[in-house]
Amino acid sequence: MPVLSTVLLWAVDGNHKEFSEQYKQACDARAEIMFEELLEIADDGSNDFQNVVRSRSSSIDDDETDKTFDTKLNPENIQRSRLRVDTRKWYLSKVLPKKFGDKIAHVGPDDGPIQVTGVKIAIRRNKK
Repeated sequence: MPVLSTVLLWAVDGNHKEFSEQYKQACDARAEIMFEELLEIADDGSNDFQNVVRSRSSSIDDDETDKTFDTKLNPENIQRSRLRVDTRKWYLSKVLPKKFGDKIAHVGPDDGPIQVTGVKIAIRRNKK
């Protein structure tokens, strides 16, 4: 296998057009997979809550300890998921801005076209 720097040179080199096209397709596929992962992470709430021991009571009969649990929000897991989603969103907006970037629209009033109402140009000549 060639080193990474060689692969990147082939990806942009005009002498390796077939490789460049395959590399671009692979990068596009990676972005699509990352988008699917983004949705999975956002939808997964499996560790958003955790059980915390509230109290312990000793049983007189068999000397075992019974535990009572409270369910508590797990902010660390939620923040990690948010970071994973935000990182993927940022990456996708940079590698495929037309597909995943923010859409910027320049429009006039009422979402109509921008209209130029008047332009004043003043030309001054220096007198010698």
